[in-house]
Order: sequence, then C-alpha cells, then structure tokens
Amino acid sequence: MSALYQLRHYTVYRYGEPVEAAQNQLRMHLRELPGQRCMLRAVHILPRPSWTRLQTDYFGNRVLAMQLGTPHRVSKIFVKHRVRVQTRPLRAPQATPSWETVLGLLNAAAHAQDPQLAMLRLPSRLAPCAPALADFARPHFAPGRPVLEAGIALMQAIHRDFAFNPKATSIATPVLEVLRTRAGVCQDFAHLMVAALRSLGLAARYVSGYLETLPPPGQPKLVGADASHAWVSLWCGPEAGWQDLDPTNALRPQGQHLVTAWGRDYDDVIPLNGVLAGGAGETRMQVRVDLRRVEAATGPGEPPAAAPGQASP
Repeated sequence: MSALYQLRHYTVYRYGEPVEAAQNQLRMHLRELPGQRCMLRAVHILPRPSWTRLQTDYFGNRVLAMQLGTPHRVSKIFVKHRVRVQTRPLRAPQATPSWETVLGLLNAAAHAQDPQLAMLRLPSRLAPCAPALADFARPHFAPGRPVLEAGIALMQAIHRDFAFNPKATSIATPVLEVLRTRAGVCQDFAHLMVAALRSLGLAARYVSGYLETLPPPGQPKLVGADASHAWVSLWCGPEAGWQDLDPTNALRPQGQHLVTAWGRDYDDVIPLNGVLAGGAGETRMQVRVDLRRVEAATGPGEPPAAAPGQASP
C-alpha cells in the first residue's frame, strides 16, 4: 500500500534590526529512502539568496547551504514536497537477536570499525550517557530478551510514564532533567530514549521529520500532527538493521512518518542554522506546517484515487 502526501513548511523570521548578510544551512529536504520517494521538491527563499549549494552531510542528510547578501528585516522560507510513501512491513520483535548478542556484534571488530555505528553509540551533547539513564532502561532489557522487543518496551514505558507538556521544557533542557520531571515534548522523549539506549552500549539515532495522523472517530489525535516531529531508530543487528520507534506516541512508524534527517541528536538535524551579520534586538520566528494526503492509499498496480476536489495526476 502507498499514499501520496503534500507537505508545506513555512518559516518566517522577523528581526529587530536589519540583517546585513546571512550564511545558513537548511535541513528541510526529505530523504530519499526505500518506501519514501519525493515526486516534487521546491524551496522558495526571500530575500533571494546570493548563492545556494545542495550537498549531503556525514549522515547522508540533504543540506542546502546558502548566503543572503541583501539587507533585510524579514526572511521567509517555504519548502514544498509531494512524496509517495509505501507502508513498511514491521519486523517481528521476537525474530530479532537478544540485546546482548547485538551488543556483542557492536563490540566485535567488524562493526566496531563501522564509523557511523560507532559514533551512534557514543554520548553527544543532547543525548549523554549516564548511569541513571542505563538504570532507567535496564528493567526492560532482561537477559536474553530480543533487542527489538526490549526497545519497544522502553518506548512504551516512556509513553506511559511521561507527560507531553510543551511548557515543561525548552530546547536547552538536559535529558537528566527530563528523566527527573517526567515531562516534555517529542524532542525530549527522543533524546531520552536515544541516551538510555546508548547508555546500555547499543546504537541509536535521533530521527526528525513529520507525522500524519488519521485518528478513528472518537479516538484522540496523535501528538505531533502538523508539526515537525522526532523519534528514534535502534540498530537491531545486521539482518534487522535500523528499526524506528516513536516514544511520544508508543508506535512503530510504518507509513505515517516522513523522514527528513537523522544523526546523533537534534544538533545534527537542525532545520535552519547559520550566522548573521546584524539582526540585533528581538527575533521572532513563526512556523506553520501543513501535511495532508492528496491521494488515498492504494495497493501496487492500483490506479491512484484523487482526493476530493482534485484530479488524479
């Protein structure tokens, strides 16, 4: 089964004083992945950049480097995608190796020499390793338990025991503080889970993207709809590979999560960062995200169904 989505992401910055020039990196391009194929990708930037260069970073994320050389007090970025997403089959948790086996593989020379796997086991600024984090994860990692089953149990515990509260944290709130207060947002829960997994010696990566929700009648809407979202990937061995886990919603991404970027933590996937000359005073940012299906889910070989009011492509 597949579905076609339209994603629109608007960002507006308003500066207290004029910005004379800016050099930025934009990480808002969706990745090309098995089961995720971009049919259209467009970026509109005002003021018009002096130059742009599309490249990839260490993790394979698409990065648009650019320079704004025109003085301005307002900058606008509009990113649009049309992307086809295939429903991904879910690996049976019991069919994955024990977590100790995976840990042994990670410690073995063949995988220890994989630079990305090695990096994604190490502490990072926003996902540190600590005894308290290992203690938090350990009850779910009983001896001999399949690694994906244990990861799902940890995901469910975070969803069950932590409150989603946008006012409880900020971008600077440490993971250990989130562990203490038991509250936060999707970014906090992803950092917490990544840090807990790495504290056990496992490899985990922070994933950013978007989440579409279509709740059944009478059911609550999943947290993260129509906004940027964050979740986790756990390495489950050479056969199972990376398995996605969403602790904010206690579900395994299968077709509603659109992937933008991944890395060690949020620092590696910041949507827009860079340096400014000028721009003193208060800076205000507005973000609006619109994610919707423009074509109903179809099976292989079936003609696409048009959304109401639209013609089939």
